[in-house]
Amino acid sequence: MSARLAGADGDTRTLLGLHTRTAWFIFGLNTVVNLALVVWCGDRLSPLWLPLVGWCLVVASGAALLLVGGDPLPVWASACIALSGPLAVVLTVPAISMDTYDPHAIWMTGPVTCVLAYLCVRGRSAFGWLGLTTMIGALVVWTWRVGMGPTAGLVLAGSNFAALGMATFFAYTIRPAAESIYALRSREAQRAADEAGAAAILDVRDRRIEQLDTDARPLLQRIADGAELTTDERIECRMLEAHLRDGLRGTVLAAEPVVTAARAARLRGVEVVLLDDGAIASVDSPQARAVRATLATELDAARDGRVTARVLPTGRERLGTVVADTGTGYRRLEFGPTGEVVSVLVDDE
Repeated sequence: MSARLAGADGDTRTLLGLHTRTAWFIFGLNTVVNLALVVWCGDRLSPLWLPLVGWCLVVASGAALLLVGGDPLPVWASACIALSGPLAVVLTVPAISMDTYDPHAIWMTGPVTCVLAYLCVRGRSAFGWLGLTTMIGALVVWTWRVGMGPTAGLVLAGSNFAALGMATFFAYTIRPAAESIYALRSREAQRAADEAGAAAILDVRDRRIEQLDTDARPLLQRIADGAELTTDERIECRMLEAHLRDGLRGTVLAAEPVVTAARAARLRGVEVVLLDDGAIASVDSPQARAVRATLATELDAARDGRVTARVLPTGRERLGTVVADTGTGYRRLEFGPTGEVVSVLVDDE
């Protein structure tokens, strides 16, 4: 069973809790027990360092099972884990003295089978069965060579076939269920994101409606009543129209101190154009504040002509530009990724 689980976090380690402290505690406890078995049989093992190296291999394979990510488990890790059992057998049996033979010296069959069972659950059943059959094959060869007969090797570890069979069945049962769980989680996360996005859009709409009601209602009411607008009211209508246009076309730029500076510049006769093409994600970001501060300075300095500020699309080398064209001179500012001015071009005609 090697189907890849859905979702970025679709790893059976998460589903089975293999990444938790409890899993590491059980792993550590099992490691200590296995070491105790090796030490307990130490007077019947010579040289002792061979079984200790085998113990290290089993510990490393168990740790790899807990640490290595990916679903299914990467091939290289699966192959190393599958080989740990046979290698532990090959390293241990030469140290066993048949004069003082103790079945406990063949300690590795249990922990290795446990590791191989979880290897099946991690999506590498073929490697799990390869490791078990190879380990039992090595035991059969050893018992045959020392005169115990090949059947003795099967008796020592043959019962582990049932354990691995159950693990394989579990893998074919749990992995499709896990895939469904992670797919459902992904859909729920996407639905929550969509709902949050929709709520944000509605919130922006409500705030704009409230602002429009505050700013435009009095003038609209006078127009609806048929009253003759004064010169100041006509100017206010133009300022309001420009402000509303800024909010739609230059969202990130249409905030203080730019709003006040743009209004003052327009009252002086300067044409102000604000454009937002999306390179700045948030109105409250440090980049947005830095760009607005520089733009407000340019607007305060403008006495006539046209000032065009633009936030560029994402993926560009520059974050945005400000172009001030007075008719007799030209000034262009370019902003870097953090909102700082990185280029100033002045052309006085």
